[in-house]
Amino acid sequence: MLKKALIYGAGAIGRGFLAPLLSSLQYEIAFVDTNKELVLQLLKRGRYRVAVAAADGYVFKEVPVQAAYHSGEENGRIGGFDLVLSCVGARACLNLWPQLREARVAISCENDRSSARKLRELSGNPRIYFGIPDVITSNTAPEELLREDPLTVVSEQGVLLLECGEYEIPNEIMCLSAAEMDEQWACKLYLHNSPHCLVAYLGAEKGCRYIHEAMADSRIERIAIGAMHELKAGVTFVGLVRSEMANSYAEKELRRFRNARLFDPISRVAREPLRKLARGERLVGAGHLALYAGVRPASICAGIKAALNYSEPHDPDAALPILREALGPGETLQMIAELSEHDPLRRMVES
Repeated sequence: MLKKALIYGAGAIGRGFLAPLLSSLQYEIAFVDTNKELVLQLLKRGRYRVAVAAADGYVFKEVPVQAAYHSGEENGRIGGFDLVLSCVGARACLNLWPQLREARVAISCENDRSSARKLRELSGNPRIYFGIPDVITSNTAPEELLREDPLTVVSEQGVLLLECGEYEIPNEIMCLSAAEMDEQWACKLYLHNSPHCLVAYLGAEKGCRYIHEAMADSRIERIAIGAMHELKAGVTFVGLVRSEMANSYAEKELRRFRNARLFDPISRVAREPLRKLARGERLVGAGHLALYAGVRPASICAGIKAALNYSEPHDPDAALPILREALGPGETLQMIAELSEHDPLRRMVES
């Protein structure tokens, strides 16, 4: 008998990675999304295509869609699903707590290690767990593929890592202990998210549209490699990640960023710069880790400068340029990242 999975968010991770993975494991797929037109297309078509980047091209997968709901239409139905997954964004996911009260099992696949705990506390449902999609997916595809199917998205094969809990999941999905998840999360946050958004912000300054285009610029690639060295020094010095794992993870990520078949949009990766510049987050937090290790985070600071200069009128954090113009880079960092005038990271960014 097929199991049923409900995915909040029919964007890159939900449509490009989670749905094809779970469909291959005999789950019926349903989506909830705020984009009414996308929901209507999924309902009308009843399926869509994922282009999985391989060594010599794309491998295409058809993903059947059992149901699709515009936000709110799923209310009262959630208890009928075996698995509910959230990939709507670290900010927006906390708004799902009323719906998740009914979930049999829910997985937060958000870029926030604390998201599952917060959702458990808000909803009162103890069956909410954290998941790490170790994958790069795009919310779009090359134009020639979109002409064939406008719902096509590009993805890697990827791996889903879940924290162990009182639930059943197919053996093909890895369940890890709390300590193992902590190490994987440190890798995801500092060895994937940090250099990923650094490349995005530097690429935006150059007018690039995709991550692979930014990495084709020799200066940006050099800064990305430099940032990886600074990041590896930080996470290993404080004991977050073992040295051998940090080295292999960093090499994997740089290969991913260069992969021209992934068509990873800079606007997706750079989204919400205020959150990504917050204290302890993937840029400022990464810079402080490097400083703890006695390493001057010159490359990370180049990424912080580029993030402060990021301007996208359709971004949720479109107010950032207004703050920067009104306050200057130093005071802006004090406001959003709590960096005092004596903080060495702020002084490097201002220099």
